[in-house]
Amino acid sequence: MGLEEVQKEILAKAKTDAGRVLAEAFAEADRLRKESQQQFKDYTKQREAEKQKSLEMLRRMHDAQLQTEMKMHLMDARRKWIENAFGEVRKKLKNLPDKQRKEHLQKLLKRAANEIDVGTVYCAPMDKKAITGYTVKENEMLGGLIAETSDRTVRVDYSYETMLAQLQENKLAELNKILFG
Repeated sequence: MGLEEVQKEILAKAKTDAGRVLAEAFAEADRLRKESQQQFKDYTKQREAEKQKSLEMLRRMHDAQLQTEMKMHLMDARRKWIENAFGEVRKKLKNLPDKQRKEHLQKLLKRAANEIDVGTVYCAPMDKKAITGYTVKENEMLGGLIAETSDRTVRVDYSYETMLAQLQENKLAELNKILFG
């Protein structure tokens, strides 16, 4: 074999090897490109899923906040309505006819006398004339009375204000159920 032939053979082998290496390089580059594209698609899919999850969480939080605000407004409206109703009751109690006020005072005084030895009775100025047989002192109140023992150690409060406050406190849940049930 001559030098030329060896040279041709080496060149042919080099071309073949170069073609094979180049083909392998292109195949590897194509595989890496496809792998990168798949990773990008997976990443994009993952980010989209995370975005959707975050959006859903934000929507739920917003909905919960709206529900809470609506409940607060509803509770506030109910509270105002009940306060207004009790305000109307106070107006009616204040404007009761004298005869009815006197009847109430007599019943309340009897009730107080059953509980304590009444010495002094506090009442609204307009009710002072309806109470006899006890020391009577005026007190700014809507109506009713406060009875006190002679030694001032025990008091029972049957003022309209106190009775309405107790009624409102003790029956609030029941009132809500009846009115808004």
